[in-house]
Amino acid sequence: MSESLWNDIDERLRSQLDAYMGRASAFPTLKLQIVEASILTDLLQMDWKKREFPFGIVDGRVEEMNLREHGDDLFSANGEARFKYFIACAVMGSRAVATRDAKILDARVRKFIFAQMNTIQTVVDDDGSHPVSLIPTRATVAIYPIIGTNEYYGISMRAFDVIAHMED
Repeated sequence: MSESLWNDIDERLRSQLDAYMGRASAFPTLKLQIVEASILTDLLQMDWKKREFPFGIVDGRVEEMNLREHGDDLFSANGEARFKYFIACAVMGSRAVATRDAKILDARVRKFIFAQMNTIQTVVDDDGSHPVSLIPTRATVAIYPIIGTNEYYGISMRAFDVIAHMED
């Protein structure tokens, strides 16, 4: 574990997704060639041509805090951190293939997230903080034309919150 629960959650989700959907997974097709924990940016499409498809990104970029009453000590606070995540998977192909494959990967990610709902509590930070729940929130699938070709990027994004009890 590290000093950052957020980094520990990132690494847990990345490694578990790689095991479930990556190159060594049991799926016969559409194995993710790389899974990384990274912040997805608009500039990534410029780098996508350098990547091997399909690939997955675990993106956790927002934390919302909800502080609660103090514990026994006036100088200690209890709170809840809600880490906002999404898992994006990208494929490339004709319009129909990119759409189909993005939806298949989305269905796999949905199953992955449901499984994490039962196991995410095992991540514990150095200070004892740990996630208490994972809540799926929404999903979307989109396709984008690759300029100058007849191919498209198909992207699935499934959002969820990881809620952690924090004490200080």
